[in-house]
Amino acid sequence: MKTLALNPDKNADDNISDAVDFFTRHCHGEKELTGLFAFEDRDPYALYHPRWNGRPLLPEKLASAIERWCDKGKGWAILHSRSYPRGTNSRRERIPMKLSTYQYFFHIGGYGSQSLWNEVQRARRSKRPTNMAVYNAWIQSQISDDFLNRWRDYHNLSDEGNERTRSFSSFVWDNGMIKKYNMYDDEYEDNSPTRYKVYSVEGYDNDNTLTYRPAFTMQPEWDGVQ
Repeated sequence: MKTLALNPDKNADDNISDAVDFFTRHCHGEKELTGLFAFEDRDPYALYHPRWNGRPLLPEKLASAIERWCDKGKGWAILHSRSYPRGTNSRRERIPMKLSTYQYFFHIGGYGSQSLWNEVQRARRSKRPTNMAVYNAWIQSQISDDFLNRWRDYHNLSDEGNERTRSFSSFVWDNGMIKKYNMYDDEYEDNSPTRYKVYSVEGYDNDNTLTYRPAFTMQPEWDGVQ
């Protein structure tokens, strides 16, 4: 599971090159690649490639969308890769999840081993959308008097008798804008820092190693109001 925000200050060739390098270096077994774009002259454009399978090239339609976004786009364009358990339906697992013509819900992270994991497993057994199960848990957390702690508690994990919270990011992409953003970092998952955040490519080191930084660093933590 990897997520990349494109750079509006770069041209299309550089953004495409960054995306290829980012996903080639960091994707291991991801099956699906999605792209989400906002434009000045049309409704948002979402592309899903369920049979991408980690190829070291971007699908042609996705590359064309990046070119158009660099010319007439606005806001944040986001590429996201993920895998699903064998036997599951990619449409039911898909993130981002469409909420309306202009809004998509992102949940990037693990499910823990308790509340959220149980909701996801129930959805899979009954062949219901797991993305909707995650979204409904997010909605239920907003009903609580303490949204932040409630939403984090959904991600709790029992690890050899120790309770901890899985890393995650969640937000609503609204026609290129990022809203209702929350992020939690679990120190135990530092060995895979690109998994549960949205990143932007920064450049290359002297040894041609790709460098990147977290995107959305200026986004305030959402408190669940409204």
